[in-house]
Amino acid sequence: MTNESFLKKIRNLFFTGLAVIFPVAATLWILITLFKIIDNILGSIIYPIIGQKIWGLGFLSTFLAIIWLGILTRNIVGRTLLNNIEHLIRKLPIVKNIYNPAKQLVEIFTKSPKSSFRKVVLVEYPRPQMWALGFLTNDKQSKGIVTGGKEIAQDLLCVFLPTSPNPTSGYFVMLPAEDIKILDMTIEEGIRMIISGGVITPEKKE
Repeated sequence: MTNESFLKKIRNLFFTGLAVIFPVAATLWILITLFKIIDNILGSIIYPIIGQKIWGLGFLSTFLAIIWLGILTRNIVGRTLLNNIEHLIRKLPIVKNIYNPAKQLVEIFTKSPKSSFRKVVLVEYPRPQMWALGFLTNDKQSKGIVTGGKEIAQDLLCVFLPTSPNPTSGYFVMLPAEDIKILDMTIEEGIRMIISGGVITPEKKE
């Protein structure tokens, strides 16, 4: 075996091992980073009080605080209090520009997929013969979009075309029903396909 072929074999083995370890290392790094961020939310308050740092106590405290907040919002008094705080936040000049989109995003993804997106569809976008995967957001024909006293979006359906790999951003289009192809695909399968850039596709259904 020549030195060149030996080095080539070592290089191939290295990249093969890297392909195995990288997803694991990236996942662990993300999880550890998230853990540290959450641990520091209340940990920065708790640790100075007790005089020492107990690993994970801030994370546990934050987790319990979120659970307590969820319980609070389930009764009338807590819900009213949080609604008043939210109403105040929505009026703050700069904060409302951050809070309102974040709130809408959370509401979309905390609802069940069926209530957020109706069906997975294909539409010709941005030009003919180029197809984009999207989600039907309203299976009722649009009404009430008026200009000059005349409806201009009657008999159109609402479709959200997400970007890849980030499905939280995208384009909103309104199309006639005959220009929309409904796919035999679940919402979850559609989201996975968009996030993966088409690498993950739905399995063929018998």
